[in-house]
Amino acid sequence: RQARARRDDLDGIARDVLSTQLHICLHGIAPEGLMVLYEPVWSVGAGGEAAQPDYVANSFRWIRNVLVSLYRERGLAIPLLYGGSVNETNAAALAVVLAWFPKAFTGG
Repeated sequence: RQARARRDDLDGIARDVLSTQLHICLHGIAPEGLMVLYEPVWSVGAGGEAAQPDYVANSFRWIRNVLVSLYRERGLAIPLLYGGSVNETNAAALAVVLAWFPKAFTGG
């Protein structure tokens, strides 16, 4: 029970950080031609740990919500890309989740 509460707290913090980053980075930026690449900080680099598919899906949903809050219906058309330690071992599982989000892989 405590582990679940801690994970929920960390997920909430991650969403707050992600939302803040998106609002700062996209301030004054038009949505036309915009793409958003998401990679958890702990997944960056050759030694990075790939995120679980459900974590990626939840993150993409949150990013989409922020984009819609910033750009209204135009936020729905902004491509979301994921590049966090995608490899031959996890690509199939991620592809199932990311199929909900077209053009979602960057590789790496």
